[in-house]
Amino acid sequence: MKKILYTVLFVVAFCVNSYAQAPVDLFDPFYEDLSMWEGSGLINDTPSIRPYPLQEIERLLQMVMEKGDAGQRRRAGEYYKRFFGRAFHFGGKTEFNFAQQANKNEQQFFITPFAKMNYRISKMLTVAAYVSFSLFNKLDNSSLLPAASYSSKDIAEDHGTIVGKWRMLPMFNSSVTFGTAASYITAGLGRTSYGPFHNSGIFISRDAFHAGQFIFTVNKTKWAYNQVLLLLSATDKGGYNFAPNKFLASHSLDIRPFPWLTFSIIDSMVYGGRFEPIYLIPFSAFFLGQSIYQFPDNTVLGMSCTVKPIRGLRFDSALYVDDLGLTEIIKFQSALWRLAGEFGVSYTMPNTHWFSFVDLNYTLVMPYMYTHVDDHNQNKPNYQNYTHHGAPLGTNLDPNSDRIYLKLKFRPLYGFDID
Repeated sequence: MKKILYTVLFVVAFCVNSYAQAPVDLFDPFYEDLSMWEGSGLINDTPSIRPYPLQEIERLLQMVMEKGDAGQRRRAGEYYKRFFGRAFHFGGKTEFNFAQQANKNEQQFFITPFAKMNYRISKMLTVAAYVSFSLFNKLDNSSLLPAASYSSKDIAEDHGTIVGKWRMLPMFNSSVTFGTAASYITAGLGRTSYGPFHNSGIFISRDAFHAGQFIFTVNKTKWAYNQVLLLLSATDKGGYNFAPNKFLASHSLDIRPFPWLTFSIIDSMVYGGRFEPIYLIPFSAFFLGQSIYQFPDNTVLGMSCTVKPIRGLRFDSALYVDDLGLTEIIKFQSALWRLAGEFGVSYTMPNTHWFSFVDLNYTLVMPYMYTHVDDHNQNKPNYQNYTHHGAPLGTNLDPNSDRIYLKLKFRPLYGFDID
């Protein structure tokens, strides 16, 4: 009976939320519904880089309110009211998690009041922010989280004890955007993701700890250009001592010849110890750019493809390659395979239904992917591995591992989801 009770508590996992929308928060329910609208074929032209500014969110919501069915229009209308009805929103969240292990039981309790701001200073200038103060007994750790997953909380380890084990620490994310839905530049502090797999994708994952971000996007019907500069935290080989001056520069080109077909190429550079303006040049090849300096940095190249043969059905694939060693492979010599891939198929109900979608995908990370080293002194920061704040910047899988992932979403009642 005790085991059954623990199982029920684990599944139900007491969690109460009072939501207000904030585009800078990639765990906002808006992005989950946006993915369903994309899967159903209502939307086919979103930029690859998230988060989106208010300018782009307004365009997307208006599209759904014009083309969607009654349930989709209702949902989009509620989001529109929350994003644009007033500038400030206040709410709260409580979480209770526990883990039962052989030798000990762990319990975690969070009480988190928060405030969110969505403010349009002018037609082309918008601001979004999320701030919270969490009262808790312990931070997230590997025993309290599902396997191969990381915390969604951007709370840095710090002193803040109130009494006993209870602590209170803040979290703050924000962004300022100038431009229109067709072209904009964003500066902010927050999490970032790069599609088509926005949940723990191999390129840039929302699971990674928040970072300083500069995003430039041009989004047209048939194509889109995205560029991002992330200000990362480097660690030594042990992953404990943090250091500044680590960067990820990445840009991509999305081609959409048809509403049912999108393919993209992505060019990324991980480097540090200096700031390099050459990686800010748009429509350039980073690998050839660094040849000026005799290749001091870590280039990673990728591509992705999305095919939607019928409404609701979607096939996605992505590859990310880092020093594949093509010459050695052709000669059948020993090569360090630095490659990650992700392949998925999903079906989303085209119209509002109690069964929302099913998503099945497979991810693999080869043994040496994401593991570059620029200095073999273990006490110095590593500026070239694909990590931030001591954790993977892409998928949360370790090198030399793979995963099969299945997700189903049900919406038996309006406003009530089961994943």
